[in-house]
Amino acid sequence: MIVACPNCGKKYQVDPNKITGANPKFICQSCQHAVAVKNPNLDSSESLSSSASGAKKSSTTMKRLGLRGKMVLFFVVIPVFLIGAFGVSFVDQLMDLSTIITGKSGTMVAGMAEDIISEHARSVAANTKLYLDYNPGMVKADFMNSPELKRIAIQKVGNTGYSCLYSVPDNEGKSSLWIHPNAKLIGIDLPKAMKKSLGDEYHRWWDVYNGAYKGQESKGYYTWRDADNRLREKFMVCTPIKGTDYIIASTTYIDEFTEPMKSLEGWAQQQTQSIRTNVIIALLASFVLISGIVTFYGYRLTKKIRRVTEVADRISTGELDAELDIQSNDEIGDLSEAITRMKDSIRMSIQRLKKRK
Repeated sequence: MIVACPNCGKKYQVDPNKITGANPKFICQSCQHAVAVKNPNLDSSESLSSSASGAKKSSTTMKRLGLRGKMVLFFVVIPVFLIGAFGVSFVDQLMDLSTIITGKSGTMVAGMAEDIISEHARSVAANTKLYLDYNPGMVKADFMNSPELKRIAIQKVGNTGYSCLYSVPDNEGKSSLWIHPNAKLIGIDLPKAMKKSLGDEYHRWWDVYNGAYKGQESKGYYTWRDADNRLREKFMVCTPIKGTDYIIASTTYIDEFTEPMKSLEGWAQQQTQSIRTNVIIALLASFVLISGIVTFYGYRLTKKIRRVTEVADRISTGELDAELDIQSNDEIGDLSEAITRMKDSIRMSIQRLKKRK
């Protein structure tokens, strides 16, 4: 069997029976090149074993995580996942905080509105007492005939609310209005009329109304149907006029104070939702941008490494004419230059050996 050295062309007579192994080689005595020889005696079982070994190696190679995969995992997947988790958590906490703040703000505004209405009732009661003290002979039937007393007792509360004056029950158990914006209500039995108007809501109104009979301030909520036929919560404060049988009631719709806060709450929720959307868009854009950069750079890097590996393998089999044309101003460039120098050194060593012979 004749085998020729692919480097110098020298031919060798090889006995096929002495060839063993799956990938036999020998060193050329002329140029020291490693010459590969095909084994004609390789039986089918060895061939299958070699194929199985190669398949296993190939499978292992396919299963391993390459450099590009590691770059994607460590520089894209994990950072983006952590940033995304932080972003989602941040936005959720922001939405919760917005809900808590606006909710508490609404409660605080409602409390402030209650205080304002209460102070209004006390102020009107105090001023009404002063007027009655300076006019001791005035009877309740004449209250509505006094423009000055009406001006003192009937005052605006909020946007649509007002104050009025009513009396504690007389000997017949009748409690009547004596100063009110609606003159038609003067002198009527107010609890009886309100029971008919309020229906099931009467008991809530009644608890506030008669709570001031004993000389103590009473306050609370009840539902009233407005001019647009909507059921709305009203807040009423009943403040007794000290030393008299009269009580000042100040009442208005509480949403006249809290409605702006509800609008602010809706605006805050919209802004929070907008921030959440922007954060998600920013995360997705960052993911796409980082993925593109890492993929592009990883492709270029692994391409250079594969080229260096390929040339190194060719040099290891004696192909000293293999060229490594990588222009890179980094560690890969330094490695390629080192391999080129190694190849040149091997070639020069072979030439020196040839000259000695």
